[in-house]
Amino acid sequence: MKNQSDTSLRIRLASLAIIGLFIALGAVAYFSGEQVKSDSESVAKDAVPGTIAAHQMRMAMSRSIGWVMVAAFAQTTESRDASLKTVHDADVAFADDVRQYQATIKINPVKDQALLDEVISQYANYQQKRMAYEALILAGDRDKSAVFLENELVPAYVSAINSAQALLDYNHANSLTYSDHIQSSVHRLYWAMAVVMGLALVSATVLIVNLSIRRREVRELRESEELFRTSFESATVGVCLVATDGKFLKVNRTLCDMLGYTEDELLHLTFNEVTQEEDKEIGQKFLKEALSGGPKTMRTEKRYLRKDGQVVWAYLSTALIENSRGNGSFMISHIQDITERKRAEAALVALQSHQERTLSALGEGLQVIDRNGIIIYENPAATAMLGWSHQELIGRFGHDLIHHTRADGSHYPQVECKILATLLDGVARRVDDEVFWRKDGTSFPVAYICTAMRNEAGEINEVVVAFRDITERKRAEAELVSKSALLEAQVDSTIDGILVVDEHAKKILQNRRLIEIFKIPDEIARDDDDTKLLQYVTQRTKNPKQFSERVNYLYAHPQEKGRDEIELQDGTILDRYSAPVLDKIGKHYGRIWSFRDITAQRKVEEQFRQAQKMEAIGTLAGGIAHDFNNILAAIIGYTEMAKRRAVNDPTVVKYLDAVFLAGTRAVSLVKQILTFSRPQEAQERKPVELGSVVQEPLKLLRASIPSNIEFDVSLDSNLPPVLADATQVHQIVMNLCTNASHAMKDRTGRLGVRLEKFTVDKFLAGANADLRAGPYVRLSVSDTGHGMSRATIARIFEPFFTTKGPGEGTGLGLSVVHGIMQSHGGAITVYSQPGEGTVFHLYFPITTETSKETAASVEEVPVGHGERILFVDDEMPLALLGQNMLEELGYVVESKTNVADALALVRANPTAFDLVITDLTMPLMLGTDFAQELLQIRPNLPIILTTGYSANLTQERVREMGICEIMLKPHTMQSLGLAVHRVLKAQSTN
Repeated sequence: MKNQSDTSLRIRLASLAIIGLFIALGAVAYFSGEQVKSDSESVAKDAVPGTIAAHQMRMAMSRSIGWVMVAAFAQTTESRDASLKTVHDADVAFADDVRQYQATIKINPVKDQALLDEVISQYANYQQKRMAYEALILAGDRDKSAVFLENELVPAYVSAINSAQALLDYNHANSLTYSDHIQSSVHRLYWAMAVVMGLALVSATVLIVNLSIRRREVRELRESEELFRTSFESATVGVCLVATDGKFLKVNRTLCDMLGYTEDELLHLTFNEVTQEEDKEIGQKFLKEALSGGPKTMRTEKRYLRKDGQVVWAYLSTALIENSRGNGSFMISHIQDITERKRAEAALVALQSHQERTLSALGEGLQVIDRNGIIIYENPAATAMLGWSHQELIGRFGHDLIHHTRADGSHYPQVECKILATLLDGVARRVDDEVFWRKDGTSFPVAYICTAMRNEAGEINEVVVAFRDITERKRAEAELVSKSALLEAQVDSTIDGILVVDEHAKKILQNRRLIEIFKIPDEIARDDDDTKLLQYVTQRTKNPKQFSERVNYLYAHPQEKGRDEIELQDGTILDRYSAPVLDKIGKHYGRIWSFRDITAQRKVEEQFRQAQKMEAIGTLAGGIAHDFNNILAAIIGYTEMAKRRAVNDPTVVKYLDAVFLAGTRAVSLVKQILTFSRPQEAQERKPVELGSVVQEPLKLLRASIPSNIEFDVSLDSNLPPVLADATQVHQIVMNLCTNASHAMKDRTGRLGVRLEKFTVDKFLAGANADLRAGPYVRLSVSDTGHGMSRATIARIFEPFFTTKGPGEGTGLGLSVVHGIMQSHGGAITVYSQPGEGTVFHLYFPITTETSKETAASVEEVPVGHGERILFVDDEMPLALLGQNMLEELGYVVESKTNVADALALVRANPTAFDLVITDLTMPLMLGTDFAQELLQIRPNLPIILTTGYSANLTQERVREMGICEIMLKPHTMQSLGLAVHRVLKAQSTN
């Protein structure tokens, strides 16, 4: 614009000089009148309109580049589109100016056309670059558009504007040439008046043209200035002009609001005074390099200081504007506030860091595959389990790498793969019966959960597979059931529901597990209004008020962590944990909430407490059984001895039979007590087919069950064998069916007995500490009686607990059943509702051993032949009883109640006795220690150990001590005689 103004001034001055000169030479104007007239017409019809058209072409180019820059920094789509429309209007104006100029080509058409073609060519090149720049603006790629502006668009614009300037200069030169012609013609003018009139006409024409050009330039300059001022003031980003000494020359309202200063305050400051100390060097370095010939534009992120001291993050785009001499004049800067973006980025970094630490610390393997089945992520636990490095796994097809073969060695087709199925249908799957393959070619059993992840369009774009090596779980099935169930519950609960909110408690993200736990509807889960989410979750809890108060407290105290348990209306118990998201300096960016389902864990803990209670009662029962068996040994033994003496008195024998029967019933009661206090030895259980075993007690029950109760029996005929004690199974069926009948007395009802094959899955196993996943034979006994409350169910397996009236039951039935099932490695569960009846489920583990039937035989009591036996028991009645029984059988017996006396007797004569029978529990020395002393004296001395109760000693253990056998009290003459005979026979054989 300055060059145009100078040109106009020169034209006006030249016109005045020509007029003055021609007036002075008016005397000779007559001779060149016709020439002057011709030259004046050329100026008016060719040179002047050409100059105007060339000038308009140059202005169209300027408007085009200006509005493109306005569009580049537009903050709204409407503002950008309006700016681009103005750019396209400039294209139309340029085309009109070209046609106007072509109409003026007359004097030198070849050169005129060549210069015009160059202008059209350069503008076409600039127009092509500009359209590419507009595409980058519309794409929102600010960095690429800035580079393209500097390297492509600006050079093309400079070339186009220079060609237009050349055309304008050419027309100006034509005007001057014609002026020279007119000046020369003055000398040939014949009549001075004609010359004066011609000169006046030319001068008037030139002045009119110049005035027209000047008015247009002034109008366009004002329009340009008004456009710049409007764009400057209404920009949604901060805009300022800064002198090279750093002082603000002009600032807009947006920048004032951003920095908290008034316009007058900012104009008295430098840009360094509102810049964060660490970022001051950025602007100083740019200015120094730009003034030294370096890049004239800069784009960067930096921090500014508000008047109140707060830090504002901004995206800065600045350019150095030079004057015609090439010296730096001022800088124009666009400053966009990106503080909120920086905060979100920091919160995201903190969240990603937390997630990465969490994933790295997980004991579970975590794998992510894309929609093509390619592995795109593995956590350290996964690489450790699979034996592949991270680099070896990423980018490989997961199924062919680690999931190609089943556990039995058969091929695993892709179409049957559960993980790939989830990738196709989006259905989450839990699997615990497959294997993964390591790099070394070995496999290991896994339990995994595969969950589909969807993009914003709802399309499945990847699947997350969480897996764990369950080798140890498979190997550890002999461990305590409660511990393994608790471990599985803990492993299952590692996948938590997660909710992340920002510092304003607004939802940032939530995972699918959170939606599953709280059963959140899709419309609420998708809604960005987290108020609806909080309201819904609060309503799902049993105590909404307490839940809301805790949430509000943590939001009011953003630095605190929180952990508590909440219960949902459906009975689900959740472990809720909340922690703030903080950066390194403790700045708060939000909060993470995690919810873990611990319902199963709480159930297992309750079962474990019940098991501890049963164990304590069992220990007490064992102590009682020991003393009671000693008493019963004397009662039964002496009764048996008395019967042998009273064979000729039937009445006495009858009375003694009654005493003997009562004693054997007491022995049976003690065995019931011991059933839940200690496990049975493995050799007492044999492979049996439960169908035939259960049929026997049902035959007896059919006759004893009242006719008002319907029998509903369903026994599968083809069941696998289980390892069981048939007598104890009889006892289970009798106890449960009797209880069921009692629950339906005085009413009609149905008693159901069902026997079937049943597979326990990991969910049922996780809810019951006595079960493991796998195949079982399940015995179910149900009734339609009065049912039980939850409080009653919690105590039914306790010894001596009964709901029956006095004299109707001992309270030992269900506790005995519970003990039997534990000794069989199985489990018993109960389901009942008051008024709806009860069903007991008993789970017997399937065995691979085959059933072997052994025929029972009644052995006669062998007699002795004067063998010498030492019988030792600290209780005199039992010592004398043993002596009398053995003497009755033909042995020579000496009894002792003092261990020291017995030991001295053997030391005095080591070969005096053929056999020693000793009690286990004695005051001065245990029977096992006494046996060791005897074996030190005589290593091959046969010894039998007797005891009322021992939970730890077995036949194998006592034989390892050098003791021949262990006998449990009370023993009859037959059991004692057989044991003595076996030991003496084995000794004589050896």
